[in-house]
Formats: sequence, structure tokens, C-alpha cells
Amino acid sequence: MYPTEVSTHTLNDILDLELLASYINQLYRYIKMPITLLDSEGNIIIASPWSEVCTAFMRKGCRTGVICQSVCTNMSTQKVRLFKCPNGFYMYQFPIVMGDTVIAQLVLSQFLFESPEREAFRKVAEGQQFDMDAFYSALDKIRMTTHVEIKSIIALMGDLVKMLHDMIGRRITAKELEDELMQGYEELEASYQDVSELNDQLNKINLELSDKNRIVEQSERRYRVLIEHMRQGIFIFETDYGDASEAEDYRVIDMNPAMMQILKEMRETYDNLQTVQTETLPLMRFIKRYLSAVDKESKYFLDEAHKKYYEVEYERLTKCEMMVCVTDKTEIFEKFENQRKQMWELVSSMGKLVEKRDLYTADHQKKVAALAARIAVNMGLSRWQVESVYLASLVHDIGKVSIPSEILVKPDKLTSIEYELMKTHVMTAYDILSSVYFSTPIAEIVKQHHERLDGSGYPAGLKGEALMIEARIVAVADVYEAINSHRPYRPSLGKAYALEHLNTHKGSLYDCDAVDVCTRIASLTPWTLDDVEKYFQERAFSLDESEL
Repeated sequence: MYPTEVSTHTLNDILDLELLASYINQLYRYIKMPITLLDSEGNIIIASPWSEVCTAFMRKGCRTGVICQSVCTNMSTQKVRLFKCPNGFYMYQFPIVMGDTVIAQLVLSQFLFESPEREAFRKVAEGQQFDMDAFYSALDKIRMTTHVEIKSIIALMGDLVKMLHDMIGRRITAKELEDELMQGYEELEASYQDVSELNDQLNKINLELSDKNRIVEQSERRYRVLIEHMRQGIFIFETDYGDASEAEDYRVIDMNPAMMQILKEMRETYDNLQTVQTETLPLMRFIKRYLSAVDKESKYFLDEAHKKYYEVEYERLTKCEMMVCVTDKTEIFEKFENQRKQMWELVSSMGKLVEKRDLYTADHQKKVAALAARIAVNMGLSRWQVESVYLASLVHDIGKVSIPSEILVKPDKLTSIEYELMKTHVMTAYDILSSVYFSTPIAEIVKQHHERLDGSGYPAGLKGEALMIEARIVAVADVYEAINSHRPYRPSLGKAYALEHLNTHKGSLYDCDAVDVCTRIASLTPWTLDDVEKYFQERAFSLDESEL
């Protein structure tokens, strides 16, 4: 038992100041660092000699003196800490704590771990109008130490703090304890007199608590009704471990009617066997894996049997209880699928427009589309990116509707003027496609499919990473099919020549990965548009969160 407050007078009464001063001075002579004992208000009780730079300069300066005093009076922390005072010197603070009260601070001060920054100290000295030569001479005498050496010194200081703590503990007299006890009896007697008043206050508090409980019950009832009438399914899970790492650790303790209906529909798919346990349903297994995962952002679940999408979201209620919200996103997905179908029909119509004018260009676009889609699939692009590549390839030459037919079917090599005119088909295609809303960047891919990695392409001379990966793939497929196909002005140069050209210029003109994949699949049976459409049909109801 210790007093909750010890004044300077009490400390002076408790401590053997002469013995303590002798011990502190002996320790000072050993470590060569000033040691100071401060009371809880920052007043100095005992101090060893201080460095000249502090006594003759810092504490006498108008500004630096205020800083020194402020440092001493603002040591209220209960933790041992190393800090740098605003005047530039390191200090170590050792609090002496009795019970929960800091009654004194033992301070090790005025030392450095490295040579002083003379420029910083020069500014201080000039600002305080110190004698520069005398100030520098005093500064050079500051004790320099290392982090290794300071550990030994801290151990010694720790021993001194323990000695002070024990000294104070032993010297708290029985009289002081008796005074405290008597004071406690007096306070208890006064408290008895206030029992009636306290009872009145307690009754008032009970009434307030009753009112608050009634409000809480109403809120609980209101939110229960709200959750029970929500169209979204709600699960409440619990676990014994907070964030459990195993799916089996999560148990269902409650759910709303909407969630019950979702589970009922799922159970009915098991040949109407109502005995199927909820825990075995795919949705439940998915949610438990989701809860046990580190990343708990919104996830999507596909109910294969009913062709429905569900978004699964998570919210922690308490340390061991979680709420999971299951939202039917099927309508949004179906709307998106309808938009995709409309986009496909529009692209198909545009392709037929080219076909009516130039059979060669139409056939070329189809071959490029099949090859580009296959390259994109083998490169591991998402379904959304593969679709972008495929649709852009189907109309990548639509701009040629503005090119005169005699140029398109000319049997000889184009003149420079004709070639420049032919190059305008890219921007014509971009103008046509950008005027129509597509959910994929078809117009930009078509615009970039004649760009090259080294900037030698057209129309913008884009380089490197400025080219979309989808456009790079279309470029490789376009060049391969152009070389490998019969043109009005020359016969096919063959597959081998096309691959040689691509590999010779990969990394400079063409994307390396796209060329490597094209080379690898060139020996396989080529994909047709039917193969591409089969690929998308197989994934017509697969889950790609980036699309939703």
C-alpha cells in the first residue's frame, strides 16, 4: 500500500539525501554523464555536476533556458524512454512509480551518440549571443557514447531506480498508513450519511436503465422485422476463435426467411430429398471457405442448378459472430448478358456490311478473329479480354468501306499515295466504332492494331506499354493471316514465312508472348468461328467478377 501522491517535502523526509547524493556522485564519476533526481513537478531534488555547455550557456540563454525548464517539468510518462531534448542533447528518463503514481524521475542527460552538428549548435549560440569560442570549447566536452555502452549504463541506472523504489517503500511509516486508514474511516462515515441520497440516485438510474432497455428492445424488434422482410438472404455465423482459419470452425446460429427460401430451393434440386443437410449444400461450403479466407471482399457464388448468381458479403458483429449477406445478382447478370448479345449482333451486322462490299476483307477478318481469340485464350487473358479481342478482330478492317474498290482489289503493289489512302481505314474504323456504345474497348483496339512496339506503326506511332495487349494480339494475328493468305497482288507466302517474319521482329514490332503463342499453335488445326463461339458458350454462365 502506497500513498497516491508524494510531495517534495515528503520525498525529502523519506529519502536519505546525503547517502543518495554520495551514490549518485560516485556513479557520475564512473559514467561521466550528469544524473538528476526530479520530483513529480520537475523540481530538482539531487543532481550530480552538469556539463559546462548546459550550466554556462543553455540554461542561461533566454530561449534555451525556457526549453531546459520545460523539459524538466514535462516528464509525466510512466515509461523508460530515450529522447533528444530540443537543445540537441540526448536524455534517458527513468520514472520511479509507486502504485499507479509517478513520484519522481531519475534522468541521465547531456550526452551524444555522434559528433555534434556544429552548424545547428552555431545557430543556437548566435541566436542567444553566446561567446562562440567558449561555447564550442564547452560543447567539445560533452560526453560521447555508443548504443552498446549505453546498455551497460542503463543497467546501472536500473539498479539505482530499484534502490530508490525500495528505499521509499521501506520508509513509508506506520503513521502514514494509520493516517490513511483514519481518513478512510472518516470518508466511510460520511458515506453512510449519504446512503439515502445514493438510494434515490440508484432508483433514478434504474428507471433510466429501464427506459433504455425498452428502447433497445424496440430497436432489436425493429431490426429483426427489417431483416426478416429483406429480399437478401442473411446468415449469422459464430466461431470459438474469432478469425478462424478452418471452414469447419464456423456454425450457423440464425438466418432470415429469405435465406431459408434460397436454401429450400437448393435442397429441392437433390431429387426433392428434404433430408439433405444445410451444411452440405455448395453455397454453405462456399461461404465457410469465404469466412476462413484472409481476403473477405465481396465474392460471387454460382448456383449451377438454377443458373443464379449470388453476391456474398461479410460483416463482423462481435468478436465471434459474423453476418453474411447473400444477394441475388441474377437479374443484373442477365441484363448484362442481353447487352452482350446485342453487342455481338451489332458487330456481326457490321461484319456483314464489309462482306457485301469485299469478300476478301470479310474472310480475312474472320480468320484473324479466330486466330486472335485462340492466342488470347492461350495467353491466359480473362473471358472479357478474349471477347474484346474477338469482336474487335471481326471488324478491324471495317474502315475499308471508305477505300475505293479499285484500290482494294488492285493486282499490283500500291503506290505511295494509294498506300497513304489505305492507311486512313484505321481512323475511319475508329470513327465508326467509337460512335457506338460497346461494353468492351473495341474501337480503341481497332485503332491500335496497326501500331508497333517500336513506334513505327500508325496512326499515332504509339510505343511499348502504350499499346493495349488486346491490340498487340490482333496485330500478330492480322500480320500472320495477311502473309499466309492470297492477296490481290500476290499469292500466299506461306505459314513458314509468316512465322519467320513474326519471330524475326518480335520484341521490336510485335509482342513476344503473342508471337510465341502464335508460333506454338500454328501447327495445330486452326480454329474456326464456330470453335470460338463454342468457347464462349461453354463459359456463358461462368463467373467473371470483373464483368459485374
